[in-house]
Formats: sequence, structure tokens, C-alpha cells
Amino acid sequence: MGCVDFTGRSSCSDDWFAYLVNVLITWCPYIVVAVVGIISSSIGSSALAIISLILGLIMWVYTIGEFLPGLAVIVGSLHDTGYTWPYIFTIFIPFVGWIILLVLLCKPTKVESPFNNS
Repeated sequence: MGCVDFTGRSSCSDDWFAYLVNVLITWCPYIVVAVVGIISSSIGSSALAIISLILGLIMWVYTIGEFLPGLAVIVGSLHDTGYTWPYIFTIFIPFVGWIILLVLLCKPTKVESPFNNS
């Protein structure tokens, strides 16, 4: 599957592997940023505050750059389970939308669905 291919499919293992890599890339540096920020505020070090700010900006740029590939993986998973891309908007249903989307993403592969259902 291409980086931002919204027409293909992605299997369950593709989804969870992409999610695991994203969590590792995202949360580890955020923890470092939080620790450096707490230390810099407790000892009053402006150098540590600047390092924390730079790391935070780098992580923000990564988050922006990761948005479209992450969206493509979710759409590919929806295609794999037999749903079309507009089902991604179920996440905007208050309180339960993310649960509904998660259930849709965890359904097994639907073999009889066409490859490019859009």
C-alpha cells in the first residue's frame, strides 16, 4: 500500500503495525519533552526550556506529516472490511463515534467486496 493511497486495502496486521510504529515514534519523544519541560521549570533553566520547545516543535511537525498516511491506513482498512471511506466520519458522533469506528476497523476481511470500493 502506498503512503497516501486511498483506493487500496490494508490488512489488519498493516493497521496494527502502522499504529504500533506511530505510538512508539510519537509517545517516546513526548515523554522526553515532558520530563525536560518539568526539569527546566523546576530548576529555572532556559537552555532546557529551549530544548523542550525545539523537541516539541519537531514532534508537532511529525504529527502534521503523519496525518495523511494515517488517514490512508484507516481508509484502506475500511475498504478491506467492505465499507466505503465516508464511514471515517463516524468518529465525529459525540461520545461513541470512536468506538463505532474502532469496531468497524476490527471486523474481518470481506472477500466478496470489490477491491476499489469508493
